[in-house]
Amino acid sequence: MQKNVSILQDPVALLYLESLQRNGAAKIEGLSKTAEVSLLISGLFPEMTKRARVSADYYLDICRTSFFDLSSYCEYSRRYVEARQYHTLALEAERITKVLRCARP
Repeated sequence: MQKNVSILQDPVALLYLESLQRNGAAKIEGLSKTAEVSLLISGLFPEMTKRARVSADYYLDICRTSFFDLSSYCEYSRRYVEARQYHTLALEAERITKVLRCARP
């Protein structure tokens, strides 16, 4: 049986701050989750931002920041290929959001 879990279960700012305090794989996992959830909200569910009383751009900014932090952390950890991938995702986050918005019914 699968649990019904809301993507807004935890505020993304809190997820972001908790991720920054972690190390290793836990840090990467936390920042990835933060970036992905923020990207989904800003791209697929912008109407959810009204209930949260913030703009879709707020989620896009958290997404970018998380991806840039992932890039920096991977660079520091000498994981250069991953660092470049996360850097590219951060730079392209707005474009990805626009694609997601076009995919909505």
